[in-house]
Amino acid sequence: MAGYYGPVMSETAKFFSLVDRFFDCLNGRSLQESVRVRKPDLAPYKVQNDQRFQFLQREFLGYLEQWMTAVKNRQGFSKSEQNKMFLSYQTYEGIVMTVNAFIEATKYLLGQGLPYVLSHDFCQDPLEEHFGRHRGLGSRHDNPTAHQFRFE
Repeated sequence: MAGYYGPVMSETAKFFSLVDRFFDCLNGRSLQESVRVRKPDLAPYKVQNDQRFQFLQREFLGYLEQWMTAVKNRQGFSKSEQNKMFLSYQTYEGIVMTVNAFIEATKYLLGQGLPYVLSHDFCQDPLEEHFGRHRGLGSRHDNPTAHQFRFE
């Protein structure tokens, strides 16, 4: 994008690059995937001082924090307008919590003797799929109560 559009799109290209790396850091599925697709951030985590932890905390979260600060410091915009210039507060807090929890959990597991950690194993997609199947069983009841869930 930056190569095609030049400096006009450089910030957007930087954002896309950071988000792509963020997703790769949290989506490694196998021991060889990073080699096969030539994306080193998909590699399994094997050491507690993996450089990707630095990227996630300093570069990625740092970028989001700088963005948020820049929006807050913009003059001449209402709070409502400023809210449209950045991620929702819940999204931002969720990303920060996810990154920090992932790093601490991975470091802990590696410290307990695991030879490697595949980041995709922290994904909640299987859990969402499981409960989605249960919601589907309820035909018109797409949001069952605990009692309904037990008998479906």
